[in-house]
Amino acid sequence: GADWDIAATGLRFVDADDVTSTETTFSGLQVPASSYSADNAEFTIEEAGEGDDLDLESSDEDPESTTIALDEDDNTEAEIFAFDLSAEDSDGDIELNEVDVEVFVSNAVDNLVNDFRLEIDGQSFDAESYVGTGSSTVLTFDIDGDVTVAADEVVTAVLFADFENMDNAAFEGKTIFATTSALGIDAEGVEDVTVDGTNVTGETHSLRTEGVTVELVDDSVVPDENDDASTADDEAVFTLEFTVTSFGDDVYLPFGASSSTDLASGVEFSIINTNTNAVVTTGVTIQSLDMDGDAETNSFRVSDGDEETFTLEVRYNPTVAGSYKLRLDDINFATTDVGTATQTQDVSDEDIDSSQISISA
Repeated sequence: GADWDIAATGLRFVDADDVTSTETTFSGLQVPASSYSADNAEFTIEEAGEGDDLDLESSDEDPESTTIALDEDDNTEAEIFAFDLSAEDSDGDIELNEVDVEVFVSNAVDNLVNDFRLEIDGQSFDAESYVGTGSSTVLTFDIDGDVTVAADEVVTAVLFADFENMDNAAFEGKTIFATTSALGIDAEGVEDVTVDGTNVTGETHSLRTEGVTVELVDDSVVPDENDDASTADDEAVFTLEFTVTSFGDDVYLPFGASSSTDLASGVEFSIINTNTNAVVTTGVTIQSLDMDGDAETNSFRVSDGDEETFTLEVRYNPTVAGSYKLRLDDINFATTDVGTATQTQDVSDEDIDSSQISISA
């Protein structure tokens, strides 16, 4: 840094006649520079815009993993991803110029989606032209300064997909998710801003014209001492209570539950080792599935548009001591009361699981 001498050499003032004057002499004598005091002051000269900042962050508005109900005849728009842009640590306002979002679909994008739009702070922006012939594509949204993130504020960006009518049964159960990165955000304050933050990825959503949505109501797990003659240890008794809502048609869940692929069971589940997050294939399970209300002859019926509450109870006796939880993986259903499912809907990403418990073996 450099040393600077700063001194006042004049006084500017406005008199009663509104005349501005400058006085450089006092009592008729000019004040010599040598008479100024030598007090020191430290200061920093910052380049304009040096304190501008924008952060890419995950958002509480990002939709939970779910099954999106599509129509066989008409397009359906649905929210699939959300992320936050924060200027909370910025000294100045930040303008957005361009936002890139990458979308992944378990099929060609164009087969399932007609178009995308991004909504930021109440304003909507259509995606620029993109290549949708593959299973992933980068969407570019030209904001062009129309959105300003004020200093100390956070805005949420929400991605919507306009889904094609699903008239091809082969597309049932396909999935979609989206992600963005700090490098995909072009913004500026006084000058261009380097956006901070890591990649933000949304939840995975399934696409169906008929199926179910599932929501956890309650969960519990308690230890129970095993009184088998050959073993003295603990077992875990897991309970999951959840609702099943059907759409597109009546659905029929076969009686029973299974820890393996079994179309004769209405639900499939896994025991998860919470230390490794891996599915456990050892030990013994005893399980039951019940539904509030009356059952049909061969299955539990959930009428189109209705919601029913189910309870899955699993008693687990491990072969190795550890920490475990119960996860609901699949809903198996048919559209008639045949007792054997014709469709399987994966719900393993929808957080229908229990608390964990540590048990001995």
